[in-house]
Amino acid sequence: MISGSTLAAKEKPVVNKNSNSYELAKLLEDQTLNLDKDYLGKVVFSVNEDREIVLHAVMSKEEFARDYITSKLSDKVLNGNNWVVGKIYHLPVRMKMKE
Repeated sequence: MISGSTLAAKEKPVVNKNSNSYELAKLLEDQTLNLDKDYLGKVVFSVNEDREIVLHAVMSKEEFARDYITSKLSDKVLNGNNWVVGKIYHLPVRMKMKE
């Protein structure tokens, strides 16, 4: 999930850099992306024997979000040890505009 939301707490949240969602967030991250609004979507994918992402569906009301997510994730190789070959993953994605 991509998220830049501000939390009410003064401390930064603990980020598990070994988690699957963190690895995907890093693949989707783009510091140069300047959004005019927030975008929501969902990705359905699996991982093949070569640890590549195999996209099954990219869902969003916005064509821009579908195209962006598809281009960033298609055929990317995952490095984490927690991925299960052949398992279907459902990933909600939030792309937030910078405040």
